[in-house]
Amino acid sequence: MRTLKKSECNILHLVLKRKWYDMIDSGEKQEEYRDETPHWERIYRWWMKEGCRPCVVAFQRGYKKPSMWFIVDGISNSDVSVNPDWGEPNHPHHILFLGERVEVS
Repeated sequence: MRTLKKSECNILHLVLKRKWYDMIDSGEKQEEYRDETPHWERIYRWWMKEGCRPCVVAFQRGYKKPSMWFIVDGISNSDVSVNPDWGEPNHPHHILFLGERVEVS
């Protein structure tokens, strides 16, 4: 597993419920959905222009310390189809596509 320094990447911290955390941890779920809100619209626009530094998402189960770190391969808007078991297909959202699992120090 590759290790990145915190100073080398942009880190996005997300809190997940146990079900979603465990699915990502097992590799079953390789994307994370977030409602299309002004906050996520700003993150999406920032992602589209930032590109040069890796963006890493730090997942934590509940409000514990982050324990899973993934490179974000991309963020899309709701034009991409959604797995109906994980999100509402007719609800506007953003999708974070998870890439390589990494360590951050």
